[in-house]
Amino acid sequence: MVVVTTFAVGWFANWLVPELTLGAALVLGAVVAPPDAVAAVAVGRKLGLPRRMMAILKGESLVNDAAALTLFALATAAVTGRKIAIGSPVLYFLYEVVGGVLVGLVLSFAVMPTAELSALVQRVQRVSEARANVDRAEEVSDYEAKALRANSTMRC
Repeated sequence: MVVVTTFAVGWFANWLVPELTLGAALVLGAVVAPPDAVAAVAVGRKLGLPRRMMAILKGESLVNDAAALTLFALATAAVTGRKIAIGSPVLYFLYEVVGGVLVGLVLSFAVMPTAELSALVQRVQRVSEARANVDRAEEVSDYEAKALRANSTMRC
């Protein structure tokens, strides 16, 4: 889908604006080609798609982004006359996918302890709030008891 969109936008932009070279038009096509993952997830939630389907949808959007980045790098290299580090576009795409997965794993292991610490802090806060509520309830009941005693002594 991303490849087709890139070439369709590139061809149409080149046809619409003749001063725009085909290479530059393909760069434009690669920039606008990937679909918006957030919008797709929002629509999926409104439709009530199952969790597994939503996970597949999110994964598919990541592959679309990787394809668009690969096409962008290739088109930019073609326009500027530079070579990419890996000669084959397919190997370059696989390199980007594997690199993205590795970066994601490293970041998830870095963020996971932070999330666990945040959950622990929230539990401690809930316990301290509950203890404060119990203390307030004891104070109120002591106050009511004193008031009842004072009231009963005034009646005598």
